[in-house]
Amino acid sequence: MAAKKKSPRAVRASALKKKPRAPAKRTRSSRKAKGSVKKSAVKKIPEIELEDWSQFEDTIRRTLGHRELVIRNFHRITFDHIGTKKQVEVDLLKVVRRTGTDRRSDAWMWNAPGFDHEHDQHSTGKKPNEIIYASWADFRLRPYRASIAPGNHQSTLEAYDLTEELTEFDAVIVYDPSRLRRVSPNEYWFVSSALDAALLLLTVKE
Repeated sequence: MAAKKKSPRAVRASALKKKPRAPAKRTRSSRKAKGSVKKSAVKKIPEIELEDWSQFEDTIRRTLGHRELVIRNFHRITFDHIGTKKQVEVDLLKVVRRTGTDRRSDAWMWNAPGFDHEHDQHSTGKKPNEIIYASWADFRLRPYRASIAPGNHQSTLEAYDLTEELTEFDAVIVYDPSRLRRVSPNEYWFVSSALDAALLLLTVKE
């Protein structure tokens, strides 16, 4: 979630034809070996529905403990191809559950000087869904402190309610800082994947 000071998207080769052979006879051991192969499970992000956003801080502490975290909020619904006949609604909660981030491959790179890494000036090859704009938060303190970026390439931790302007149409995703690389006051890069970094998804009742 960006700080409140800045508002914020083979062809396969043909196989050579060979003379068909009779299928090998399956032995007991071969059946066992085949049966032991399993698809790796896809990580499911823990999800909690709050009564309202006033429960945010206590829920974080109760679920993840007193620690430093990276917090991002996002709108639950967005639209693609706005103003055209192809306009379509996109459920970003489903996107987050599947990928670990609400940012998709065509998301905007903000490149705000003093706030973000300027990809337009210093290209990194990073894709939009490989980065996030978010706030660092320290829940070892009470009330918790969140990063505020004034635009001078620096940030400070202040007692600041990250959910102050959120509604039932918003959601929050919480990330593990150890699985992110902070490259500017507001911008983080996933070390491995967004799903690996995601710790918790928070919503409120509609």
